Amino acid sequence: MPLIIYFGIACLFIGTLSASIWFSNSSYSSLLNFVTDTLKRPDLKPLIQKSLFPPKKYQLIYKFHWMVYPVILAVTIALYLNVRKISVHVLFAIRYIQSTLFHIIIFFKALPAKEKLLLGAGAVIYVFLILYNNHLKEISYDEAWGYNYYINKHFYFPFILFNTYPLFNLITHFFTFLPFDTLVNIRIPSLLFGLLSLLGLFYILYKRAGFALSALALAILAASPLFYIYTSLSRGITLSLFISILITQIILRITDGNTFSKRYRFLFIILNILGIISMPTFFVFTICNSIFLYYYTRHLKPILTSAAVIFVASFLWYLPVLLTSGVSLISHNNHYTFNIIDTINRLSDFLFGLSQLFFSSKYIMLLLLSLAFVSLPLKPLAGSKKTIIDYCLFVIIFTLTARAITGNIFPERSLNCLITNCILIFISLISIFVRRTNASTKAVLTLSSIAIFSYLCIRNQKELLGPVEDKDAKIVGDLLIRNDIENGYIDEEEFWFCVPMIEYYYSEAQKNIHFSTSAINSTRYKAFSADDKYDCIITKTTSSNNYRLDYKELFRNNSFVIWMRLRNMEQKSLNYHKK
Repeated sequence: MPLIIYFGIACLFIGTLSASIWFSNSSYSSLLNFVTDTLKRPDLKPLIQKSLFPPKKYQLIYKFHWMVYPVILAVTIALYLNVRKISVHVLFAIRYIQSTLFHIIIFFKALPAKEKLLLGAGAVIYVFLILYNNHLKEISYDEAWGYNYYINKHFYFPFILFNTYPLFNLITHFFTFLPFDTLVNIRIPSLLFGLLSLLGLFYILYKRAGFALSALALAILAASPLFYIYTSLSRGITLSLFISILITQIILRITDGNTFSKRYRFLFIILNILGIISMPTFFVFTICNSIFLYYYTRHLKPILTSAAVIFVASFLWYLPVLLTSGVSLISHNNHYTFNIIDTINRLSDFLFGLSQLFFSSKYIMLLLLSLAFVSLPLKPLAGSKKTIIDYCLFVIIFTLTARAITGNIFPERSLNCLITNCILIFISLISIFVRRTNASTKAVLTLSSIAIFSYLCIRNQKELLGPVEDKDAKIVGDLLIRNDIENGYIDEEEFWFCVPMIEYYYSEAQKNIHFSTSAINSTRYKAFSADDKYDCIITKTTSSNNYRLDYKELFRNNSFVIWMRLRNMEQKSLNYHKK
């Protein structure tokens, strides 16, 4: 083990020293060119120079960056002098992880054969369903954006440029080396973490509610629009959901009578760090869990220490982002002023939005929370069931309140961890009545859940495959590539939804395309001039065009028209006849 630690320290020293030397020998213009050339977006230079990373910020960082060298040296020496202590801690960490994995493996091995068969068959069916979706579904706007600017770039780009799913983009980058189609490769991690989320939820509920209700919980989660859609797309939702399920299991284990021991403390710290670097909004879940742990255990010091380690490690991860992209991007330029009426409206809107995303209905989540509050004084709801509902209600209310008061515009999907709490509340409530029912009633419940699952899956399928822009982008991308279009002028707003997807298709074809636009608030703005001789021009369907003599219609839908320069068509025809 010490040899491995020595090797790790050496790699850390060489890596940080090399990065520091590279920065020391890089001028502002060379850094700027490196970023814009890698992103293939020279139009971003004015924005970067003006607000994101102006010369003054570079000069300030460059002035103080020399302090990094003695820090690197001092940290390296300190690590070398404490190799034995580090080895002991690493061995403890490995043992904690091994012990946890061992318990999970033993748990699944101990399941009855019939339950293993049903669980395995359900997983296989779900995998085939998602893979079938991947075959039908063209790349979406957000997927193309993530691929173009993070996944398909240097592996360290999620470290230095602001993005919503840093850890997911880092992991997915390495999946691009698999020998499959690119779109399949970048969607595999979502499917993988989706399956792990299902298994994690099953593990939480099995000993508390039995196989039937655990399977019902899996059906609810799998049929949820949030889970079904984002398991099919290359987004970091299922990764953060999986991490939140693991943390929930740790919290529930502690509430079952276990102390906040070193093992649980270690897992709590590691998982929360991974959660925050998988999605910045995860810190709300971390704060909430820390407060609940203190309320339940009254152990202030270990909880504060754990929280401090989590937030320091997370801050160090996001430090390059703070230095480059700036805090304004992370806060989404939110200038919300607290107001009671506005806060109530935001809270209700967000609750209804979450419920629609989780359960395809605006009111199910409100109904579930109402039933949970009403049932708290009931005698049958005692022991672990009451603790679960207490915990889940606390997480939901804390998160909704924090979101409403701060005014941070978090999209509903960013707080995906709440779906687990809703399902746990539902299963805890229904378990009171299911245990007192006969076999025929359980059969009716099973058939009903299958019917609801099937209906929601069909509905989710329509929503997943529904966006017209994704299909149009595929058609337009193929047309532009076939006609050797290298640049275009956009004079229509709706077309912007197709641009990231078109850039993705060009990347797959190992070609480049550059767009300019008439939108003055865009970094690609450029006043139109006939002298530029664009290969294509995109206009509204109702606009009058003075350049139709030089251009011919190539594509039209309800939103825009693509006009292609006649010289391109003539050259294309000439090339064809030469062949």
